[in-house]
This record gives sequence, structure tokens and C-alpha cells, in this order.
Amino acid sequence: VFLCLSVSVTVVVPRDQIVAHVGSTVTLPCWISPPENAEALEIRWYRHDQFSNPVLFYQHGKIQDIQEESYRNRSSLTLRSDQSGGLKDGDVSLQLEKLTVQDEGSFYCYVSGERSYDSSKLVLKVTADSSDPWKALFFTLLICALLGLAGQILYKYRQKLTGTIWLKD
Repeated sequence: VFLCLSVSVTVVVPRDQIVAHVGSTVTLPCWISPPENAEALEIRWYRHDQFSNPVLFYQHGKIQDIQEESYRNRSSLTLRSDQSGGLKDGDVSLQLEKLTVQDEGSFYCYVSGERSYDSSKLVLKVTADSSDPWKALFFTLLICALLGLAGQILYKYRQKLTGTIWLKD
């Protein structure tokens, strides 16, 4: 059984950029509208002008070995939500693991059938630090404690100096 993309199908991605932290795993949502089985379609995720060197390439019912080296063992097809029906429901979302700063930028979700194709661009923003609030609080408290300690030492030293000079007069 060969399924083909109907004429009116559109590839949809969120309008807002996706934000994730270095080292984390992120899902780049992409789906076909109206929903249609994508198991027999070609699905290609690629960067900029790297169409022939994709992040992920799915064809003939499986992920192919043609792939940009830096994404090997880090990319896979995934569900965009718990309610998603996956490929059978037209969900062609990409999962990227172990994010690096180099992953930041545009990704293209391209879907092709026997008679038609469509693609959409998605932007990924990668932040350098996980900004753990407990870590930030710890460093703030540590800095305050060190400044307080330095202040105490300077105060005691000044008292000692002033006391010594006063005794000499």
C-alpha cells in the first residue's frame, strides 16, 4: 500500500521559536494538516541549505543513514504531545538530544508524497545555562557572605588601627 500526500496538505510548525538549554533534549513540533498518515511519505529535517545533508531523513518506512554527522545518534522522530497519534496521524516532529550552542538557528521540516510536497521553517534558540534558580540563589548567598566577611575583617582591622593610633597619642 502506497500512500501519497493529498493536494491540499500543509506542513505546520509553531510560529514562536522553541527555547531549550545546552545539554537538554528538545522536541521540534511539525505536523501535516489536515492530519494524514505519513508512514509512506518522505520526511526530511534539514538546516539552512543542507537539504542533501539532513538532520534526519525518513523514507520507505524507516530512518535512512543519510545524515549530517553532528546529528548522528542525537536525532529521532517523536510525538509532539501525549495526545499525538505519531506518523499515522501526520505527526513528523523531531527530537534532538544533547543540545549544543551550534544547534541554534533554523530547522526546516519537509514532507513529500507522490504528487506534492511542503515545508515549514522552525527556529531553535539554545541558551547557554540552565539558569537553575537554586544555583543562582546559592551563588547570590555565597557572594553576600563573602562580602559580609570582607566587611567584618576591614571593620576589625580599622578598629585595631584606630585603637592603636589613639593609644599612642
